[in-house]
Amino acid sequence: MIKVFNNNHPSVYLSLLTLSALCHAAALFVEAPVHATSLSVLNTFIAYSVGLGWLNFVLVAIATFLNSLIFNNLLVEKENAPRNTHLPAAAFIMLCAVVSKSGFLLQNQLLLTAILLFVMFIEQLELALSEVSDSFFAGFFVSLACLINPAAVLLLLLSVFKIINYRWNVLRVLLLEILGFAVPVYLIWTLYFLNNKGAFFIDAYRASFSFELATFNFTGADRLLFIILLAIAALSIISALQSDSWKNVQPRSWMQFWALMGVLFFVLSWIIPEQNQSLMVAILPVAAFFPHALLGKKRRMLRSALFYLLILITLGDELVTSGLINLQ
Repeated sequence: MIKVFNNNHPSVYLSLLTLSALCHAAALFVEAPVHATSLSVLNTFIAYSVGLGWLNFVLVAIATFLNSLIFNNLLVEKENAPRNTHLPAAAFIMLCAVVSKSGFLLQNQLLLTAILLFVMFIEQLELALSEVSDSFFAGFFVSLACLINPAAVLLLLLSVFKIINYRWNVLRVLLLEILGFAVPVYLIWTLYFLNNKGAFFIDAYRASFSFELATFNFTGADRLLFIILLAIAALSIISALQSDSWKNVQPRSWMQFWALMGVLFFVLSWIIPEQNQSLMVAILPVAAFFPHALLGKKRRMLRSALFYLLILITLGDELVTSGLINLQ
């Protein structure tokens, strides 16, 4: 099964699209409450797609597939994954399906699209081609991500971790990012203002940044799933630390960036209630490091079993979510 995704043959794209469809099939059966965002138009569209079911499934499957390709390319470009593999994309798809709650599927993928595009522009900053546009659009996409998950604003601070190693002036890049962050907010506010709802948008946007500490109430199945995913994450990180990527300066710097992002948003997902989006961001480094656990030369049988275990967890979660299996 690993060989299906560990190649660059055009057929791998069909395999990834099929995997994305299978891993999100529960979207056809579940009519879950929709998590509100700061943009009422987006809420209306998501509610409409969830109501139809089939439209929600198609949009989620395609969005997850496209995001997986973007994510895989980001890792390959910075030598965090071999050029002849799409295992990070496969891991991304399966982890998204397991972690994402049924009512958050489309929002989560839109959030990840904005975050991955933010990372893409931060990567381009490293190439020293266009400081102004790359910095601006990095902030622009963080602003779009904040419409779904306000905690994404912390990505601006996370970007300092990368740009401090570039030749660019850190303060200048941050100011350009803040300018890019402000533009979508201003444009959206303008649309609301023209409809005499400018104050409503400002109040809703400000209210989205207010948080309370979470109270934990996990079921036995949740605890078991958490332990398994934590074990996969730990094994992936250990394997990544032993990989060739960790031995080189530039790939190691990007692996540290992904790890820092994962730790930051994992903590946020625990201390702030209703933060399924933050947990989605936290799976990115796990998906990035997971291929290192699969491609090692030692204990190949155990590594293959790990991949099959993730597949079984994903499909089992889909069956439970769709109501075909009842664990209670």
